[in-house]
Amino acid sequence: MSIANYLTALDEQRDALARNLVAMGVSASETEKLNTLVSKVLQIPQTKPDIMLFKACLFRGAEYPLYQTGR
Repeated sequence: MSIANYLTALDEQRDALARNLVAMGVSASETEKLNTLVSKVLQIPQTKPDIMLFKACLFRGAEYPLYQTGR
């Protein structure tokens, strides 16, 4: 792969990162530099559910929901 191909692929990944940040609720643009976009990853809103749902497969084909509180 040539350097030009690597640069094109890197540019495409930068654009994809910007789109993904916007989809996650972070202000971003495809014209921003890569290092600016990478630092914005930490701005993605985090949520911590109080209750998590787990599925346990005790028997083949039978799923049972198990609940665990987040405390």
